Amino acid sequence: MGLRDLSTQQIVLRPFYDGGFQTQGERVRDSLLAPFSGAKIGEVEVAAEADLEAAIASAQQGFLTMRGLTRGERRELLEGVSRRLLAGREALAREIQESCGKPIAQARSEVDRAALTFSLAGDEARRFGGEFVPLD
Repeated sequence: MGLRDLSTQQIVLRPFYDGGFQTQGERVRDSLLAPFSGAKIGEVEVAAEADLEAAIASAQQGFLTMRGLTRGERRELLEGVSRRLLAGREALAREIQESCGKPIAQARSEVDRAALTFSLAGDEARRFGGEFVPLD
């Protein structure tokens, strides 16, 4: 499930961990207001203690998974994130514009910067060997 409720077209922000938006369980919801108009544009589900525990467990598992990847696999993963950000650039920029009240040009720049960060991290993953130079 994405950021928008398709029936109302309002933004619904849910806890995100373990590879996706978490929809199970009951959570307290707060209103998400547009910064300039004050109009309600969606809701934010407040993470519960169970979400925190599950997110920590997911992060620990993710660390073990990432540690097992070669530098090339890490690079491809990071480059993939960069490509996906750029592929959805306009939609992401519109979400930033609406939810944060930023001008569209600045919102697009934020998406571009995020994509660049992942791309640079991918380049660095190829070069970075840590204290020892890996031979993978």
